[in-house]
Order: sequence, then structure tokens, then C-alpha cells
Amino acid sequence: MALAGLLALATGVHAQSARIAPATITSDVITPEQDQEIDRFVGEHAPKLRSDDPRDVRDARRALLEPLGGSSVKVAFRLKYAERLMPELARLIDDPAVKDNPVAQARAIAALVIAGDLATRESVTALMGALSASRDDIRHQAAYGIRRVFEALSAAQPATDINTCMQAVRALRDRMTQEKNDLVLDAIANALLAGGTVEAANYDTLRPEAIKALSQGVQTIVRRTEARADDRAVLNLLLRASAVRDVIARSRSRMPADALIEAGAIGGDLVGFCVRAARAERIPMGEIDPTKISPGADVPLRELFAQTSQAGETLILFVGQQSGTPGFDATPLNLGARLRTGTKQGDATFITDAGRLIGPQGTLTRPPYSLSPDRFAGGR
Repeated sequence: MALAGLLALATGVHAQSARIAPATITSDVITPEQDQEIDRFVGEHAPKLRSDDPRDVRDARRALLEPLGGSSVKVAFRLKYAERLMPELARLIDDPAVKDNPVAQARAIAALVIAGDLATRESVTALMGALSASRDDIRHQAAYGIRRVFEALSAAQPATDINTCMQAVRALRDRMTQEKNDLVLDAIANALLAGGTVEAANYDTLRPEAIKALSQGVQTIVRRTEARADDRAVLNLLLRASAVRDVIARSRSRMPADALIEAGAIGGDLVGFCVRAARAERIPMGEIDPTKISPGADVPLRELFAQTSQAGETLILFVGQQSGTPGFDATPLNLGARLRTGTKQGDATFITDAGRLIGPQGTLTRPPYSLSPDRFAGGR
């Protein structure tokens, strides 16, 4: 079954269920009676995840997800619920038949969806293991599940520990440096961005670690990828990573300095990727007017490069301002506009101006960054 088809089974509105009382879900301590209630509920629905009928799997997934909705779910319930559910979910995720059996694949994806919403140490461990699965769709859902865990840390009471979350960030980073599938890479980037938003008490090290992991992943990808003008997937991934600017801007507390620098370095990687493509004359010529691109139409490649370079510039200057470095020059260069001219002269001007950011004496080599221009390999 194709990736898109399997992932469709992981979406949908949760079915209503009144089998677990709200008082149980919001209880700080699970009583023996509530324990039995959870046991009955799981016993009724979890076996249906093993069904050969995709509709049964879908319905069971919806029913099992329903108690986890909302922000009032207490840790005691999550832990007890996971204690009952995870053995069944782990069997489905680890089933050897997942490799080549579409029914087993659908079951595994349903199990990964539930594991993500459980957001406990055991479920995160299962998700991390699935990041190394041979199938793209399984790895995609594993990354999305970890994203859901990070979102739960911000929206509800955490039911997993900081050490497990840090392990998940490192697992995402390692997977990103090896991953070849574009959809999986996008899911990993989104998961790390979600990790960058976590400001829950006692999780203060997670946020900077997620941003540094994203930076390391982006660096690896741009180094291993030739700057081809037809590589839309890489450009879209780089634009996704540039959303780290919004993560920083929305933070209630100040981002640590080393994480800020890594975020700015992502901007340098974006600019450097575009510079290499311009130098190789691999960006199609022709002026681009973004106001004339119809909604829903394919974005011209040159416009994607313009957006990527502009996002990189904006990120570099934004982080520099956020750092509070005295005398930091945040004068806009408008790199995107240079590329949109669509001429050889415009590209030459773009390369020169980009060097003011990523070249040997560029912004990224001076405080607050003080990075080596070798990282960006294109700003000279």
C-alpha cells in the first residue's frame, strides 16, 4: 500500500466513547475500580487492532485515542492506560509481517498513532525504534508520533521524562542525517520544530537540543546534496527548517545562546545552498513576479530559490538581533529580490551580496556567530 494511502488510515475524527468516565481520565490517582474500567475498555478495543479488516482497525484506533483527547488528561491515567496498551501496540509495531504485508502495515501505523498520543516513556521508546524501520511509511508515522509527544508536553501534563525526550531528539537527528525519503525528512523536521517549542517545567534542555539537532540535520543534508535547480524537495525541506524563526519568536523565555547560533547557522545553510546553485547556473533564467503566481499553482523553481535565500537571510538577521550583540548590522540585503530578477547580472549580484552573510568576512563569521565560513561553502 502506498505511503499516502496508509497514512490516510492514521487520520480522521476520533469516535465518541463514553466507556471511560471523565473522572477516571482526570484522576490524580487511579483507584482499583478505575483500573478495572481501563482494563475492560482496552480489552474490548485493543484486540480489534489485530483485525484483517481495515475498518475494524480504524474504529479501534479511534476508540482508543478518544480518552487521550484534550488537555485535562492526567499523568496517572496516561501511565495506567499505557501499561495496558503498550504490550499490544509493541507487538503490532514489531510484527515482521509489516515489511511486506499491507494489512500488517496498517495495523502498525495505527499502533504508532496511539503511541504518539500516549506520550509515555514506553511509547516514546517504541516510536524511536520505528524510526529505523525499513518502510518509509512506518518511519514517517514514527516521526509524527514523536512530534505528538512533544506537542503533548506543551499542552498537557507530561507523562514521560526529560531523558527519554532527549533520546528522542537525538534519534530524530541521527535519522535525519541518514534519511532519503522526502516525506519522512519533512516529518522529522516538524518533530524537531515541535521539540523546540516545549517550555514545560523541568524540560528546559529539550528546546535548545531540538534546535541544535535540526541545525545538524540541515547541515548534513545540504552538504550531501548537490545544489540542483530541479531539487524541489530539498528546497521545501529547507523552507520548513526556516520555521525555527517562528519557534524562537513565539518563545515565552529566552533561547540559550548556543541554540540561537545554531538557528542562525540554518539560515547560512539555506543561503549557501542557493549560492551554489546560482554559481553552477542551474537556476532557470527569467524574471519572477510572485504576485502573479496563481494560488495552488506550482511555484517556479527560481521563486523557490528566492524564497529559500530570503528565508535564510531573514533568519540570520533575526537571530543576530535576538542575541543583543552590540553593533550587530541587521541591514536587509533582499537576497530573494536579487534572484527574482532572473538575469545573469542579478545572480552575480545575489552571489556577491550573499557573501556579506556567509563569506570569509561575512556576518556569520563575526559575533554573535563566529562560525567558520567553510560550513557554508559558497559565500566566497
